[in-house]
Amino acid sequence: MRDYLRHQPDNPQSINILKEVVNYLDVLHTVVDNETISLITQSLDSLNEFSMGNLQNQHLLFDSNSIFHFLPFIIFIFNPQN
Repeated sequence: MRDYLRHQPDNPQSINILKEVVNYLDVLHTVVDNETISLITQSLDSLNEFSMGNLQNQHLLFDSNSIFHFLPFIIFIFNPQN
């Protein structure tokens, strides 16, 4: 089922949900406020679920350079005292 998040062979237009969530996070990290914090948290939780136990999804997630672009910023937001 987690492979289906990346590629839907029975659909005329396949949508890579993993990539779309990463792109969504890339946009969200630029407008952090009280509303977007919960969206960022849910998106990170979803990416964790999508990639758990699925090596191909893990590779796709960590091979995308954009996640390394905004992840340090998001970590700082959740832990600003360090």
